[in-house]
Amino acid sequence: MKALLFMAAVLFLQPLSFPRELAGTAREDLVKKGIGFYRRGNYEKALQSFQAAFDRGYRDGRLEYDMGNCWWRLGDKAKALVHYERAREWMPRDPDVLANIRLCRKALGVDESSTVPFLTSLRSALSAFTLGEVLAVSAAFSVLFFLLLSLYTIFRRPLQAWLALFAGLGLLLFLGLAVGRFLDHRRYALVTVEETELVSEPREGLPPIASLRAGLEVEVLGAGDSWIRVEVGGRKGWLPTKNLGFLDWREPPFRD
Repeated sequence: MKALLFMAAVLFLQPLSFPRELAGTAREDLVKKGIGFYRRGNYEKALQSFQAAFDRGYRDGRLEYDMGNCWWRLGDKAKALVHYERAREWMPRDPDVLANIRLCRKALGVDESSTVPFLTSLRSALSAFTLGEVLAVSAAFSVLFFLLLSLYTIFRRPLQAWLALFAGLGLLLFLGLAVGRFLDHRRYALVTVEETELVSEPREGLPPIASLRAGLEVEVLGAGDSWIRVEVGGRKGWLPTKNLGFLDWREPPFRD
């Protein structure tokens, strides 16, 4: 009887798991096909294959990087930058990703200043870690802090107290960064057309509040059907959705 129940369970569960395996294989095949197209110089076909893999749920920093390369080869620097920025969320210290971001920004004329304040530099340095890495470093500092604190309570040596203090500060820093990232629900996008006008209401024909050029970053405040409410440089307004590329790798980069 137990054997029959086991066989019935296997037959019942098998159709549930098999399509998932097929789906995973199909996504990987699309990526491999895209790489083949790219190597043969067919960048449009490569981009279509990569996008199809993304549409089927494939999420990976290397895929974002490859799509950025396709857009670069096709001559669209702004859309290439969108994908490179999305890839940076996965690979924040990858030299190729960082180099291509700088190259795109320079080509678009939105290159960042080489001299930035100390706090901005510190924030940029900390953003070079993924959330998983931040949590791992926080855990390491936590273990080190409690170990040094335990040693100090036993041996009462000043050096152990100072080391425990520095470990505690490191724990607070990285733990605070992890909590801040977890609670930060802000969304950002880049302008992907040569020029677009920021308007006060989601409709055409209004006088522009400001003109924004390709590559400029905006904060997404809300969304309508064809318009996105944004903030840039302290100004709030609406932009056409089709003129933006979204930097959150969990959502599609572009919308028609």
